[in-house]
Amino acid sequence: MTSLLKLIPAGSVICYPASSIPAGWLLCSGGSYSATQYPSLFNAVRYKYGGQNDSFNVPDLADQFIRGASASSDVGERQDDLLKTHQHSSASADDTETQFIVGYAQTMGVEGIEEGGGLLNKPNLRAITIDTDINNMDPEIYDENETRPANIAFAYIIKY
Repeated sequence: MTSLLKLIPAGSVICYPASSIPAGWLLCSGGSYSATQYPSLFNAVRYKYGGQNDSFNVPDLADQFIRGASASSDVGERQDDLLKTHQHSSASADDTETQFIVGYAQTMGVEGIEEGGGLLNKPNLRAITIDTDINNMDPEIYDENETRPANIAFAYIIKY
């Protein structure tokens, strides 16, 4: 096993499903370490995540999702959370249901509601489009502090 561990380059990050960190690895917590004590890891990350002189930091990956780097995003580049403005459409056969949907959307603080007719060439069907502007949502209804997919927490650890 030790010989296989040597094949993993310093600076490699893996997900680890336990709280105790194995030998040869550090938790990706943004912690500061000595370049003298961890020279291989220092050579891999340098000051990319902070530090100076003999101290360097490992990345802080707590509560983060990792995405692949590309020509438009450098390795180690962090992005804040974001929810894209988008639309929701609905159709109803009468004004009662359309007004309910419009009223509900307005109660949520949604702006940019448009009503139109003739959805799918059916003259009795009314269509509405709701432009969702997340900045104008009612904080009493949308009071969560994040938008997230279903997930499970593992420890991100980095090889030294």
